[in-house]
Amino acid sequence: MTNSVVSNQDFFRKNCEKIYIVSGGFQEYIQDVVKDLGIAPDHIFANNFLWNEDGEVIGYDSNNPLSKPGGKVMVLKQLKLPEEVIVVGDGYTDAEIKIHGQAERFYLYAEHIDRKQLYEYADRVIYSFDVLMAQDEKVF
Repeated sequence: MTNSVVSNQDFFRKNCEKIYIVSGGFQEYIQDVVKDLGIAPDHIFANNFLWNEDGEVIGYDSNNPLSKPGGKVMVLKQLKLPEEVIVVGDGYTDAEIKIHGQAERFYLYAEHIDRKQLYEYADRVIYSFDVLMAQDEKVF
């Protein structure tokens, strides 16, 4: 986890029921990383490894929408979340969620990588969650 996620753990725990993780990463890794934040496995949408009987990874689930282009948009459409959706992410697939009308706001998260080519899609560029918490009291 990034430093600013660690420093805002209380925020994540307090709001864990409103937080969803939609990632092109792998469920098995993400669950372990965020479990201490209180984010339930049913709020994590990510790719899944395929395993053989010896417990070795032999591939990934190619039927998972997140393994395909536009997968994050597909997942958000399926979720039909009842409240305003705010996306915090560092890549184009995160920006796509807003571009395709599945989020009201997109915050480009640049704590580790600053993708200037995505500025045009971002409502705000943030370099840490500390900034987001300080500047946008209506996150939740």
